[in-house]
Amino acid sequence: MNKALIVAIANLAAFLELSDDDVVDPDAAVQQLEDLGATLKELHSAELRILCRSLSEYADEERERGASPERVGVLRGLAEHLGLRDEE
Repeated sequence: MNKALIVAIANLAAFLELSDDDVVDPDAAVQQLEDLGATLKELHSAELRILCRSLSEYADEERERGASPERVGVLRGLAEHLGLRDEE
């Protein structure tokens, strides 16, 4: 799967999840994350498996680069949080 797409998805989701309420309205963030998950669920099962694996690998890369534990935790749980693991 395209690395740039993985990074874009992960960074957007982490931003929405980790931003303070005065930066992003919490209800809007939840709605966007739900929309993102719903759209990604349209991928074929093989693509979903690759996406989930790629998101996990990206979380590991971020940990190795010294990202905060909070960011790494969000990235590591992203596939589940977006409801993508159900499709595997």
